[in-house]
Amino acid sequence: MLDLAPTVGPRPSARRTTAWGLLLLAACAGQDSDPATRHVPAPTALSGFDPTLVVLIDDALRAVRQAPADPHTWRDLGQLYEAHLMLEWALPAYSAAVELDPSDARVQYRLAMTRIHHGDLHGGLKSLDEVHRLEPDYGPAWCKRGTGLLDLGRGSEARTAFERALAIDPANSAGTIGLAQVALQEGRPERALERLQSEALMDGPNAPLAHRLRGKALFQLGREEEAPGEIARGQGAR
Repeated sequence: MLDLAPTVGPRPSARRTTAWGLLLLAACAGQDSDPATRHVPAPTALSGFDPTLVVLIDDALRAVRQAPADPHTWRDLGQLYEAHLMLEWALPAYSAAVELDPSDARVQYRLAMTRIHHGDLHGGLKSLDEVHRLEPDYGPAWCKRGTGLLDLGRGSEARTAFERALAIDPANSAGTIGLAQVALQEGRPERALERLQSEALMDGPNAPLAHRLRGKALFQLGREEEAPGEIARGQGAR
């Protein structure tokens, strides 16, 4: 089973997170195939930020510069950046890690998630191709694929991805919700409601989203008197 979560250190405040976006990315474009000459992604300034975070970044950068051919140092740097929502720095770090070791499914998955969260949906799907090749039975990757394909309007392919996730783990609530979303996108609200009947689903962590989708399906079916209650239960769901 893959370890999804990047290593998390102290998060910067909202003000500091915003400030990161104002810093210039150190020259990380045009990466060289020679690890010793590959540019290391780093903010040009670290003053004014949480001292503990500064130490963590300095240590991670030092490790990369001392062992540029070691994919784990690049992975650790990418995880640190990703954990603090510094995605523009995480991307080149993860990219370097998978260039050095394409067989690491965990890093391929983190690169996929970072690309998607940074707005590169097509790039994220491409990285997920590698995850599927390396770990074909990793259900969450198939759910992420289904969600990405659904966002691109490729409902039939999304359905296949969600079905694959459920074949691997029938209790995967994200796969069930994904199939309900596909049904709604295809104009089949009755099928979406069928997907959302499970008590386990409605009592689980994805319950708010399931309620919101039920409300949408009820509206589409003309059952307006029932829909508002479901929508209210789904407040805050994404």
